[in-house]
Amino acid sequence: MYIDREEREELKRLSKEVFGKSGAYQKLLNGIPELVTQLKVEEIPGENGNPGTLKETKAPVLLNGNFQFKQRYYTLEEIKTLMLDLKKQQDERKAKIEADKLQMEVQDKAHGSAL
Repeated sequence: MYIDREEREELKRLSKEVFGKSGAYQKLLNGIPELVTQLKVEEIPGENGNPGTLKETKAPVLLNGNFQFKQRYYTLEEIKTLMLDLKKQQDERKAKIEADKLQMEVQDKAHGSAL
C-alpha cells in the first residue's frame, strides 16, 4: 500500500508518542488476528420466585475445539483516529497525575508531611 511521505512521517511521529516505537502502526496496517465471536442469549434465573432475565453475551466461535480467528485490517484513517484517541487518553492521565502531585505538595506544605 502506498502512503505519502508526509502522512507516513505523521504516523511515525504519532506511533512514537503513543506506542514508543515509530513503526508500531504498521502492525495495524498489515492486519492483526481478531477472535471471532457470536452473540448468545443466556437466561439468568430469577431469585425468590422472580422471573428470569435474558442477557446477550459474546461467546467465541469454536470449530473442532479450536478458537476461530480472522485477520482484521485497519485503514489509515482508522489508525490515525485510534492513535489520536490513545494520545488524548495518555495526556489526560499525565495531567491528572501532575494535578495529584501538585495537590499532595500543597497539602504537605500546609499541614506537614506524615512521614
